[in-house]
Amino acid sequence: MIKVDLKELKKYQQVPKINFYPIKRKDNLVYLVKKLEIGTGEIITDGIYRYDIKIKSLNRIDYGEHTKNPHKYEMFVPADMQSINIIDDQDYLVYSIVKRDDKDKDYQSLKFYTLDFTDYRQELVFSIKFSAYEYFFDGFTILTPKYILADIINAMGENLLDYTKEYLIDIKNTSITEVQDYKLKYSMGMLQISPNEKYVISEEFYMPEEDETLLLTNTEYEIDDEYEMQMFGEQLNQYQNSIKAIEIEKFFEQNDTAKIEFLDLDSIQEEGIIRVIHTSKSYVYYKKTKHQSVLKNSRDFKDKVLFGKEEIFKLNKNNLKIEFFTALEIGVDLFFDQDEAFKVYKDQRKVLVRNVATGLKVAEFTRDINEDVVDFYEKRYLHLVNTVTNKEKLIDSTNGIQLRAEELEVFDGIVFYQ
Repeated sequence: MIKVDLKELKKYQQVPKINFYPIKRKDNLVYLVKKLEIGTGEIITDGIYRYDIKIKSLNRIDYGEHTKNPHKYEMFVPADMQSINIIDDQDYLVYSIVKRDDKDKDYQSLKFYTLDFTDYRQELVFSIKFSAYEYFFDGFTILTPKYILADIINAMGENLLDYTKEYLIDIKNTSITEVQDYKLKYSMGMLQISPNEKYVISEEFYMPEEDETLLLTNTEYEIDDEYEMQMFGEQLNQYQNSIKAIEIEKFFEQNDTAKIEFLDLDSIQEEGIIRVIHTSKSYVYYKKTKHQSVLKNSRDFKDKVLFGKEEIFKLNKNNLKIEFFTALEIGVDLFFDQDEAFKVYKDQRKVLVRNVATGLKVAEFTRDINEDVVDFYEKRYLHLVNTVTNKEKLIDSTNGIQLRAEELEVFDGIVFYQ
């Protein structure tokens, strides 16, 4: 595994604090998003960089007026795993710039650019204007090489259901569609378009898992939040948990109705929860878990068998077929490398890793009592964090310590540490 010292990359700068986020590796080149922490909690994006592993050279590759006068612009580069999966298979990146309009200060311009990873040529592909006082841009996610999903927040909306605006932007045909379905806008779950661009796939839920579980299993727990109570009025079912999909042509046909007729692929109501736990390039993996109190009191044999476990399913994005993947014991971790999965069993001193597909032992490690597992890489490296000191380390399958660090991140065979 290649090691990159972030302190060297940051040239030992401490103020303002610099963070680098890897988004793509291409042979010996790694592409990074640079962010600065300025002031109290304020984080700004400060460019896209190319790092050459062999010669340890770091260079900025985006260019334009925003690099000369950064205080006048707000830059956004998607670095979420869903976007990274798309970026990995293409030779360009999409990023955005927001700037107050020079001619009319009441408006802001939002511009989307593509940046080619081969010749580093930039091209403006789409732009819109919106009120500088009423709205602010909240970033976007890359759904496919063709579509991105952008969020614009209406900070002055009187109607709660008009607070958020989502736009599906076709960057190849330069068209924009505002998402009208309020369930899509206010669901906290993921939204994806299948790689073959045939389906729109949505995960529907409206509150954090812990809150929802407490509401349904603890009679003393209540929502004491005016915002949430308005959200969960007549418009939304607060306990809806589902994975649903619709053909993309029908999505655009029905979008103007503000209520899109999705096909319910899998769902559960008050008896439990559904949550996506991993998305690869081809599949969505989700857990479907009945509350333990429901399983314990059930007379159904299948429920009895599932007591103490969570069911994991996988959904093929291109044909919407769902398969049972595994039953995961509560307290056991599940880690993925694209579509290969590993169960991680822990006791006070040992960590055992098994391949989900074969059930065979992959590796076994020892750990300190205060250490917790962060991730498992390349079938041999275990990432641990000390829950008392917050220090991290990477060990291999021989229990040899590869690295100790204040923090570390592994990306495509490279470990960034400091």
